[in-house]
Amino acid sequence: MKAVLITAFIVIAAVLALALSCPDEQSFDRWIEKTSHNESDSLMAQAGDKVLSTQEQLTAKYDTKVLWASVETRHGMAKARYIGLFGMWFEIAEK
Repeated sequence: MKAVLITAFIVIAAVLALALSCPDEQSFDRWIEKTSHNESDSLMAQAGDKVLSTQEQLTAKYDTKVLWASVETRHGMAKARYIGLFGMWFEIAEK
């Protein structure tokens, strides 16, 4: 009985943590801007202002759930999917 109560408490705590820390669109925008700047440092040296035009061409479709958020981005012909959990973003697929 004690094990069941502990397990139930852990599950409830995990669901509550997911719900309270679900990232929003603004956090994704900040995250993608930060990661694109980190990845583009070498590109800036090689390609000048191409990074600015690349960032302008990025389109994103947000889908927010109660416990998580997902984003599908399109940059030209390339597509990528991201999932937001516990206030962080993770890339889950790239096409």
